[in-house]
Amino acid sequence: MKTISSLLITLGLVSLPALAQVHSTPQPAAEAGSSGASSASGSGDASSGASSPVLAEPGAALPPEPSPTARLKPVTQDDVTYLCGGVGEEESRFMKAQARDYDLMLTFATRSGAYLADVDVDISDARGNNVLQLACDSPILLVDLPKGGTYKVRAEAAGYTLNKTVRVAGSAPQSRVASSILSWPQQVAEAGGPPTSTGSGSGGEAAAGSGAR
Repeated sequence: MKTISSLLITLGLVSLPALAQVHSTPQPAAEAGSSGASSASGSGDASSGASSPVLAEPGAALPPEPSPTARLKPVTQDDVTYLCGGVGEEESRFMKAQARDYDLMLTFATRSGAYLADVDVDISDARGNNVLQLACDSPILLVDLPKGGTYKVRAEAAGYTLNKTVRVAGSAPQSRVASSILSWPQQVAEAGGPPTSTGSGSGGEAAAGSGAR
């Protein structure tokens, strides 16, 4: 090719600038291909940017979850304060720890050892005067009574009533909480729905109850 170009220049058939222009002319196809590749690359970058996940700001603190025992609040009725709870393992531990501040702890269960809730409770003194009346939605009831003495407990679940007599020492120093487990037949739990939790019900010494009314 170089020999032919030199010969054409020597013969005067073509000038050197014209020959240089022919060799330096860009190739349209190559530029188009290059442009297409560049465009595709740019499109890929945009697509990649659109699909990038949005990350949370570092150090952002999540709100703490409420404690399962946060719902447990003592209630005062006249001169008597009581607390219902014990649904689940953590609540059960909490209620047993709080029992030292109360005179009486009642545990509601079936004879199979499963805890029972939704119990209507009436407590009266030795003379028959009503001291406390409530509906407990949990298997453990703590009661702080106004004074020591003998009290009668009437507890009803799903139409089945138990009667207990408990002796409360009162607020004397180092007095021990009176504890009683009220146990219903298994059919009471089946009539009132499934038990709230399973457990041994070993909250204290059980007392015998009356039959159904």
